[in-house]
Amino acid sequence: HVLDLAVPDRVQTQVTDDNELVVVLPPDRIYVMDVVNGTVKLDLTVDPAALANLQSVQVFSDHDRYYLNLQRLGVSAGSAPNVGYLRDRYVSAVNVKGELYAVDRKTAEILWKRIEPERSILQTPNVRLPFLVALSTLGGSWNGNSDATIVEIIEASTGRTIASKDNLTRDYIMRFCYDPERRHLELLGKRTTRAKRRQAKKEI
Repeated sequence: HVLDLAVPDRVQTQVTDDNELVVVLPPDRIYVMDVVNGTVKLDLTVDPAALANLQSVQVFSDHDRYYLNLQRLGVSAGSAPNVGYLRDRYVSAVNVKGELYAVDRKTAEILWKRIEPERSILQTPNVRLPFLVALSTLGGSWNGNSDATIVEIIEASTGRTIASKDNLTRDYIMRFCYDPERRHLELLGKRTTRAKRRQAKKEI
């Protein structure tokens, strides 16, 4: 057995994109398990209040950290009107809302916590980024823009917002490019890709 613990009749679970099983055991434990190898990857003790009125749990990771999104009744995400998940995308992303925790993989220490509105966080398993890329759509008349994409860059080690932009023209995000030397991130959508192709033809 991976775990030899008494469990209640109903528990919150999730299977991650890395085929890890997440199990939430009230009042204060969260486990992430590799059920293939029979190992516990993360054994996290949290404040029992963090699991009170829990609706769902979402876990994703990078090379150094696990990220846990705990969506609970009664927790305001502080979302501005008409802000929603980015669904116009080809790239992989995890939709989060509410309390987002970063946890050190090796020590199981909670590094930071923040409250998120509806955000789609890019998943980059083949690229080691020092930050999270959080995307949302913005509709209506908020900020004077009727149809836009919000981009927020969150420093992975601290949880600080280090850059943001809320007036990008809405596009279907196809892929991204990152230059670690320049620390430059580029999001490419259908319109951007077509414009680059037209420019390349002109230069030939």
